[in-house]
Amino acid sequence: MSRPMTKRLTVSIGVVSALALTTGAFAYFTTAGSGTGTATVGSSASTIVIKGSTSGALFPSASSPVEIMVKNTGTQSAHVGSVSLTGVAADSGHSSCETSHSSEPVFTMTAVSIEKTLKSGEEVKASGSLQMKDTGVSQDGCQGATLTLNFTSN
Repeated sequence: MSRPMTKRLTVSIGVVSALALTTGAFAYFTTAGSGTGTATVGSSASTIVIKGSTSGALFPSASSPVEIMVKNTGTQSAHVGSVSLTGVAADSGHSSCETSHSSEPVFTMTAVSIEKTLKSGEEVKASGSLQMKDTGVSQDGCQGATLTLNFTSN
């Protein structure tokens, strides 16, 4: 091959290559996309323990202060909004103690606001008031009874 022919061929290959690169650099489509992914949310590893005790004896139409202790015995933080009394049970020796009368509870307590996020092992104390309603009938079956107070929190 002669030098002019080689030079022309080299220039031609260079021009074609440059055009190909330029065209390749701008040869794409634009579009939108979508997709999905996954994530896992852990479950609560916290256990809230609630204990309560009265500091005085109960009588019909009277109330007694209740000291409430709320403790997070779990491994994660947990928020406690309030503590509510869900039921009362008399000891087995006082089976005639009516804890409800005419479908109404005899023993009541207004919900106690806590509104605290408890870290693992943290506890908080609060106070409430347990009321024994006067049912209008003899409540002798409850005299001397030991009551189990059942609580719940939210």
